Amino acid sequence: EIRGVRLQGATVNFAYHVQAFDPAVPGPDHVKPVIAGSMQVPVGVPSSYTFTAVPQAEGYQWRQATRETGTVVEGAESNLAGFMDQTSGGYDLAVRSPVASGSFSFHLAHPSPVRMQALVYEKGFLAGPTSELRFKSRLGWASARQRAVVHVSLDEGRSWTEVYGQSGTDGAGEPAFNSRVVGLGAFAGRTLQFRFGYDYAGTGTYFAQTAGGVGWYLDEIELGNLERLGTMGSPVSVTV
Repeated sequence: EIRGVRLQGATVNFAYHVQAFDPAVPGPDHVKPVIAGSMQVPVGVPSSYTFTAVPQAEGYQWRQATRETGTVVEGAESNLAGFMDQTSGGYDLAVRSPVASGSFSFHLAHPSPVRMQALVYEKGFLAGPTSELRFKSRLGWASARQRAVVHVSLDEGRSWTEVYGQSGTDGAGEPAFNSRVVGLGAFAGRTLQFRFGYDYAGTGTYFAQTAGGVGWYLDEIELGNLERLGTMGSPVSVTV
């Protein structure tokens, strides 16, 4: 309700109802296209597929990718191979100490008050009902304004959803690595991309050191019961 609005020399009030909704969540009128065609595509032979139309849709796109099964395990033994560096730089992202296993672990810190320091896994994944992310985490010296976070993207990095978060304690934090498990069954049937980030709220105190147990250490990243997407084609428009 808005009161006391001056309109053409008079004071008027406005009252109306607001209903919030999440555009990423299908509503009761959502129609999902049903694809029909062979599950096995022969090599070198044209294959035809059809799908049901979606009301009000102005166009359609499709893309293809190879699918690789098996658990994916990532540490920092190959430095940043397989990851995109989205940090401000100025410090080592693969360090020899502390580690959960092997010779290296990933390290994210805030040498300057840049909000997000992140490592983005380059490959995409297809999630299933039992998919999960497992990793070893040690959040060291960090203020309550600094958070270790894991995000997933359903739109190739255009937007991100938090699936794990841990704030600092304004002190020394964790003395050792701890196991973390994040269930991903809610994203079954969707393609995912992962981002591991160290976030700063942008105001208040923060630890700016980049060594000596300061910041977030990450090791033994495992992606289980997901299918890794290999070679992926660009989206192709479909004429209907």
